[in-house]
Formats: sequence, structure tokens, C-alpha cells
Amino acid sequence: TLLGSFRLQAAEILAQIDQGAGVVRLTLLVRDTTQDYHLRRRAAEVLAGLGREAAAAPLARLADDTTLLDDFRLHAAEVLAQIDQDASAAHLTRLVRDTTQHDYSRMRAAEVLAQIDRKAAAAQLARIVDITLPGNFRLRAAVTLARVDRKAAAAPLTRLADDTTLDYQLRIRVAGILARVDRTAAAAPLAQIADDTALDYQLRIRIAEVLARVDQESGVAQLARLASNTALDDYSRVRAGEILARVDQDAGVAHLIRLADDTALAGANRLRAAEILTRTDQDAGVVQLARLVDDVTLPGNFRLRVAVALVRVDQEAAAAPLARLVNGTALGDDDRVWAAGILARVTKTPWRPT
Repeated sequence: TLLGSFRLQAAEILAQIDQGAGVVRLTLLVRDTTQDYHLRRRAAEVLAGLGREAAAAPLARLADDTTLLDDFRLHAAEVLAQIDQDASAAHLTRLVRDTTQHDYSRMRAAEVLAQIDRKAAAAQLARIVDITLPGNFRLRAAVTLARVDRKAAAAPLTRLADDTTLDYQLRIRVAGILARVDRTAAAAPLAQIADDTALDYQLRIRIAEVLARVDQESGVAQLARLASNTALDDYSRVRAGEILARVDQDAGVAHLIRLADDTALAGANRLRAAEILTRTDQDAGVVQLARLVDDVTLPGNFRLRVAVALVRVDQEAAAAPLARLVNGTALGDDDRVWAAGILARVTKTPWRPT
């Protein structure tokens, strides 16, 4: 009829006087499902504090007791590890393999096992990666496995990254882990994801960038295909060209020039391509900006915007195309006056209409 906390206190005191009797009472408290969860955990911890001889057997029985909740069995095995790691490892292995246990409990048991017996944990974690648990648990197992045994992690990580039934975001995370374990093995799943036309283009570009760090040749090819793909929106194609320039400057510059010259693209994206080009190859970027200023297919006010961008990069190169724009008929009166002011500052001479 006493509160559980008083019963626990009495059992602790009893264990100091008569260890055997105390162990019996503490074990009963751990098994008592009418007691508060935290009290039962505390009873198990007190039990462990009594030492291996007194506590190992009752804790082992608790860890194997299928009438207890998963969490209590796991906690008993964890506490047992403090006094008998070999026995705890055996119980944790059984918990991992027990398909009647909740997925979280099995995963947590494997993680605790990794702290006690890395070799045993590697085998169990590899099984979790390959079985039909929810993807997030399989990913968690893969992360722990890579930490415990990098060599053993490569094959199950590859299979997980190749599993098209999984969410692509999870597969990307797996491929990233795999890249740290085995760069060569990571290339194939990354290439497969980058090729998936069902995915968002921006995501495919990011994956191709990661792929380039693992396998430059394959990543460059993926980025080049994306930059050239007319099915992509203009912004994405320019973005692919920008990333390509970081990975392979020559290839990136070539694609950015083509994009800046492509009249099928919106003017704003042609300008973006040219501006990105100036940061990679300034001379080539200046040439493309000047060509855009002179492009009569573009609106006059947009050409003026390009001229301003060119002035920021190379005032000397901007002078001639800006003068042609000011002296032409593409600009309205207000824009023409503003452009003339810019030209005067660039050339350091007053503008006179021609």
C-alpha cells in the first residue's frame, strides 16, 4: 500500500543489510508494471550498483523477459553492460534480432551493442540496413555501421543507396555517407539519382556537384548534360554551368559562353551567365557582356542594365558599347540621359550627341 518511491527506498536499505533479500525486492519492483516508469528504471540501476555477483542474473532475466515492454528489456541490458559486458552483448544481440520488438528498440539495442562489442554490432547493423525496416532506421543503422566498421559498411551502404523504393532524400544522404567510406562505390548511385528525370532539376544539379567530388569525370559529364538540356528551365541551366565551371573551368566556361549567346534564353539568364563567366574567366565574361549590350534583339533598358554590369567589371571595355547604346535609338529619353552620365564618368569627357 506504500508509494513506490518508499518501497524502492526500503529495498535499497534492505540490500545493504541482506543483499539477497534486497535483490529480490528490487527485481520485483523492476517487473511491477503498476509502478512509475522512472522508478522501475531507478530500481534496475540500484540493482546494477550491487555488483556483478548480485545483479547480473536478475538483470539478465529482465533483459530476456518477453512480458516486459521493449524499453525495459533494453534498459536492463544497458544496465547489465555496466557489470558484465559479455552477457549484455549477448542479450543486446538477441534484442536486435527479435522481430517482435519495436523498430526503435531494435535500432537502439544495436547502437548500445556498438559501444560494447564493435564486431558483433557490425554484423547486426549490416542486417538492419538490409532488412525491411523503415528507411530512417536503416539510414541510422548505416551511419552507426560506418562509424563502427568502415570496411564492412561499404556493401550494405551501396545496396541501400541503390534501393529505388526509398525516398530520394534518404538515398542522397546514404550516398554521402558512402562517399566518405568508399568514394568509388558512391559514384554509381549518385549518377543514377542525378539521371532521374522525375526529380527536381536543382536537386539533380546538387547531386551532380557531389558526384564530381567523388568521380570528377562522371560529375562533369552530368553537369554538362544538365547545362545543355533545353528541357530544363533557363535558371537551372545557368546554375548547372556555374557549378560546372567550379569543377572543370574549361568545360564550364564553354557552356556559360553558349548560354550567354543563346537567344532562346531570357535576357536576365543570359546576363547571369555572362556575369558568372566574369568571375571564372574575366576576359571571356567581358566579351559576352559587351555582345549583350550590342544585341539589338534585347530591349534598350535591359541593354543599359547589362552596360552597367560591364562598367563594374571593366570600364575601359564598357566605353565603346555604352557609347553606341547612348548614340542609338534603343533608349528612351530618361534612360539615354542616365546612360550618357555613366558614359561621361567612364570616359571622363562630357557626352555630345553624334
